[in-house]
Amino acid sequence: MTVQLRERVESTIWPNELEKEYGWTLGAPTWAVKPLAEEWANNYSWEDARTELNRWHHYRMKIDGLLVHYVHERSANPDAIPIVLLHGWPSTFYEFHKLIDPLRDGLHGNQAFHVITPSLPGFGFSEAPKVKGYGVAKIGAMINALMVHLGYDKYSKPQFFFFSSKTKLTFKKCIMVVIGEQLLEN
Repeated sequence: MTVQLRERVESTIWPNELEKEYGWTLGAPTWAVKPLAEEWANNYSWEDARTELNRWHHYRMKIDGLLVHYVHERSANPDAIPIVLLHGWPSTFYEFHKLIDPLRDGLHGNQAFHVITPSLPGFGFSEAPKVKGYGVAKIGAMINALMVHLGYDKYSKPQFFFFSSKTKLTFKKCIMVVIGEQLLEN
C-alpha cells in the first residue's frame, strides 16, 4: 500500500451514527466500513492484488466523451469467438476474475473466446459521467462501439454471450437488448 493511501485511510474522520439504527438503507454503516478500512491499512496485500490485476491486458478508450476501461484478452485459438462479460451494478470487471483465463484458453477443450470485460461508466477504472444521459441505450451503444473498434464488426447475435453472477439483471438485460439490436444492424 502506498504511504499516501495508508495515511488517508488512517486519518479518516468517521461520521456520527444516527440515533436510530437504519441498517444499510442509508448506505454502509460505520460499524461495517471501519473494520474494512483498518484491514486495508494494516493487513491487506495491495501488491498481491496489483499482481493479479496486471496479468490481464487493460485498456481505456474514449467513447462518447468518457474514458472507458476494459480488459481484452485475445485467445490464441483461431476458432475463438468474442464474448463480453458485463458486470452488474454495483460491481466491477473483477467479478469475472475466475472466468477470464479459462474462457480465453478454452479450458478442457471447450470453446475458446476473445474475452472483453468492460467497466461500466463510473465503475472500476472507467471515468464517471459528468452529465445526464448515460442510461441503458447509451451504455449499450458504447459497448457496441467498443466491440466494433476492437475489430468485432462481423459478429452475430448468437455468437455474442453474456454471463453474470448477479440475479437481478434488469439494467444489464436492457443493455443486452440494446446491444443485440445493434448487432443485427452490423
